[in-house]
Amino acid sequence: MPDVAATGPLLVALVLLSGLAVGLVSTVVPVLAVEAYVVSAALTASLPLALGAAAAAAVGQTVGKVAVFLASRRAGERWRSDDRASRRSPRWSSRTRPRRTPGPREVRARRWLADVNTHALRLLGGRPGPAVVLASGAVGMPPLLLVAGYAGLSTMRVGTFSVVVLLGRVGRFGALVLLPTAW
Repeated sequence: MPDVAATGPLLVALVLLSGLAVGLVSTVVPVLAVEAYVVSAALTASLPLALGAAAAAAVGQTVGKVAVFLASRRAGERWRSDDRASRRSPRWSSRTRPRRTPGPREVRARRWLADVNTHALRLLGGRPGPAVVLASGAVGMPPLLLVAGYAGLSTMRVGTFSVVVLLGRVGRFGALVLLPTAW
């Protein structure tokens, strides 16, 4: 395989920019698998170039997940302020029709969902939050897109989330680059 210096700066820049773009787009388009890009870079390029592509993809994914985090945080703040406004004045309420009475299954389902949401937000906002985000970034379970949304609603700081996601993604993509070379 050619050396990074022998490939030329234009090719290196193209590989890095494509890694960044694939990482960014795959954040919100789950059909586009960034892992496939990283493995194909590992199989076709030199090791330093493939590691650079993996790092660029990790940065792209981190930027995208931080955008999801911030959008979730903004939506949560807006929802809370709208909820307070609707309680203050009934004319600003979005419910103008009378509500139907929910059945017992719906009540149980809503209670269960509220309990799950409360537990997830408490977990991500507490001490184990960064570990959950790191595991999600490195292993993929729970899905990082879901974790980014919940973390945005929790009390986790943006800086903590960003660093932990980047560490998890660099570890995951670095392992994917090194895996084909191990055989």
